[in-house]
Amino acid sequence: STPLKWVVMLAPLAFVLLFSFRIQTMSAAGAQAMFWAFCAVMGLSLASVFLVFTGTSIARTFFIAATMF
Repeated sequence: STPLKWVVMLAPLAFVLLFSFRIQTMSAAGAQAMFWAFCAVMGLSLASVFLVFTGTSIARTFFIAATMF
């Protein structure tokens, strides 16, 4: 329960809000750079799932969700 945990969890939300407010004034290169930064932050955020749960439980949950759809 370190502050870094909260930063990693909430950073994608901050990126989405910032991106939605500034997209109209950003250059194409700036928007692309921000998109790739968002992708990196999402990767960090989703990687924490693999640190908490086992591969078996993640796969089982994925297949159950896929079956439901």
